[in-house]
Amino acid sequence: MTDHEKIVEAYDDALFALLMERVAEEEGSKYLELNEQLKNNPSFEVPSEVRAACLKTIRRELSRKTRKSAIRITWSIIRFVSVIIFACIIMLTAVLAASPALRASTLNFVINILEDHTNITLSSSFPDQQSVEISLAWMPDGYVCTEHDGSDYWFFENEGGAWISIRKWEGSSTNINVDTEDAIVLENVSINGNPGVYSEKPGRAQVTWGNDSFNTIVMIAGNNTSKTDILQIANNINFS
Repeated sequence: MTDHEKIVEAYDDALFALLMERVAEEEGSKYLELNEQLKNNPSFEVPSEVRAACLKTIRRELSRKTRKSAIRITWSIIRFVSVIIFACIIMLTAVLAASPALRASTLNFVINILEDHTNITLSSSFPDQQSVEISLAWMPDGYVCTEHDGSDYWFFENEGGAWISIRKWEGSSTNINVDTEDAIVLENVSINGNPGVYSEKPGRAQVTWGNDSFNTIVMIAGNNTSKTDILQIANNINFS
């Protein structure tokens, strides 16, 4: 900035300050005159524009104080909630460290949902058993077992052409892929306290879950089968 520009800028600032000083003096004289009229004549009416300006100033100050108070309260709540969340994390960590069973069921069953399928991995800390038997305690009316391979696979059909299949996999390190491509429903579920995933796609519904106490993954699928029936079958399967 040149010296000339600095002088012009200083002149503009000084001129503006002089104008504002004159405005302030005029406004101050007006308000002092109104104040005298109010003191000398109690029935004197304050002009509406002055009343509006005063009320606006009062509301602005009250709003500022209210806003500051609200910010203080919100910050206090945030700090309180943060302490609770931190305490819950510490408690969960302690429980996982102290309970091998909970740690196994929480950390050893992994559901990885991918674009065209879902990968399910069971890595159990329990030793493998010779053979895990599962038995069915409930099946919808009208279904008859038409195919059976020990306790590893069942296939049921009814007269209407609907079918339900049940399959299991054993082993402390079991990994399977489930067809969930184009699924219209895909959600986590709990089967007798064990984590699982339920999915629906046109013409097929299925649930897959793992029981790490028996190192076993089970899948139930069916066509024309409701979610309620699929989950009820799953919750009525016994392991031995």
